[in-house]
Amino acid sequence: MKKTITKIIITVASLILFMMILPWLAIKFADGWAVTGLWMFAFFTVNPALVIGLSIMAGTELRKLWWIPLAISALFPLLFGAAIGDFVWDLYVYSAIYLPIGLLAMLGTHFGMKIALKRKGTGREAS
Repeated sequence: MKKTITKIIITVASLILFMMILPWLAIKFADGWAVTGLWMFAFFTVNPALVIGLSIMAGTELRKLWWIPLAISALFPLLFGAAIGDFVWDLYVYSAIYLPIGLLAMLGTHFGMKIALKRKGTGREAS
């Protein structure tokens, strides 16, 4: 149970940091096109990497953490909107991309672990 709570805290902290605080800092300390460049960098590299990482973590405990890819997709537009001070409906396009990426990473991890455990189990029986 303690591992699950730790993973939930890591997920929440990561989402707030990468999807709200860092965009807000970009607005406050960057000028002009630099802000747009930072957002595009986040949308196409940082956020997908975050989604994959957190979803892999969720795949290790699928029964308890199945909701993480859904939460990431639902919270991204809200957190980013809070950072920029405006709600933008177009952000749901990115959420629609992040959701299948997260689901594939989570399910791939879960089933990959199951297959590895099954192979490991059959290897012991044969020895």
